[in-house]
Amino acid sequence: MIYGTHSEAYYYLSSSSLQTRSLNPVISKGYSSQLEVVGDDIRSVAWAPPTGLSSSISLKPVFNHPSSVTFTVTVTNIYGSVTQIPFTVEVKDDYFIKPSNILTTRQDGFNDFFVVENIQSYPDNEVTIYDRNGKILIKLNNYNNRWDGKVNGKLLATDTYYYTIRFNSKSSAIKRGFITIITN
Repeated sequence: MIYGTHSEAYYYLSSSSLQTRSLNPVISKGYSSQLEVVGDDIRSVAWAPPTGLSSSISLKPVFNHPSSVTFTVTVTNIYGSVTQIPFTVEVKDDYFIKPSNILTTRQDGFNDFFVVENIQSYPDNEVTIYDRNGKILIKLNNYNNRWDGKVNGKLLATDTYYYTIRFNSKSSAIKRGFITIITN
């Protein structure tokens, strides 16, 4: 059997437990899937093509690629029997990102910037920060996780602010949320 893990956006509920392992793994663009060949008496495996794999000869390679790939996995057992199995990892261009919701000014390496996990997969973006009255404070194009809570060189006050993240390549993919800035 060959399994792969789903990315967070595609966890499936089964009974009362979270299922992440699947015969048909689905991941969001920018995320990876831990693949695994499971069986008795396996001598070797070969994944073809090696596209997006950490290793093409491992029982447990990691897959990370911006698009779906169908592999042919060749499994050889200790008796010399060879089996070829097709296996696909589906990559969804779903704009799945995870913005942080806290920013501190301690400059201690923790929460020093507004971090949006996986934003690098969608570089054609625009992040807009608003105050509680809806006033636009700053717009950041092609955001790269480096905003430190300053507007025009001045640190914003401790408060909750709001953001929108737009993706220019897909106007309907808009993420909204809040970020709390805590100053020393």
